[in-house]
Amino acid sequence: MTEIEPNSPFTQNLLRTLVATIRAQPDETAAEYEERFAAATTACAAFCPRDTVEQMLSAQIVAAHHSALDCLAQAAETEDQTQADKLSRSHATLIRSMRDMMRLLQTRQQRPADTDAPPAIEPIPKPRRRPAEPKAT
Repeated sequence: MTEIEPNSPFTQNLLRTLVATIRAQPDETAAEYEERFAAATTACAAFCPRDTVEQMLSAQIVAAHHSALDCLAQAAETEDQTQADKLSRSHATLIRSMRDMMRLLQTRQQRPADTDAPPAIEPIPKPRRRPAEPKAT
């Protein structure tokens, strides 16, 4: 099992990407963004992910949750019944996906943590500087 580092580049990138999936108000302030970031972080942490795969699943669950709620909000606001029906179907699909991801995470977390397994992929080294392009003559 890989130990989760809350301030690792992977975790921070995952959380920023998650927050980008949650609809913001057009005039959102920096404080409101920080509040959205903290809420997303809290929601992901509630799933107690033990490794990066579980972190990814928890982020997807949280994203599906917020998208499903957004579908309901938009369906309630629209006067176009066809659009409202489409949004309601999208909501149902997102809820099923969320439920399936939660089951997958729960099944994964019921197994003992594998503390002896090496990482499946070694970290990629930083790229070297590209060689200079030959000058056209």
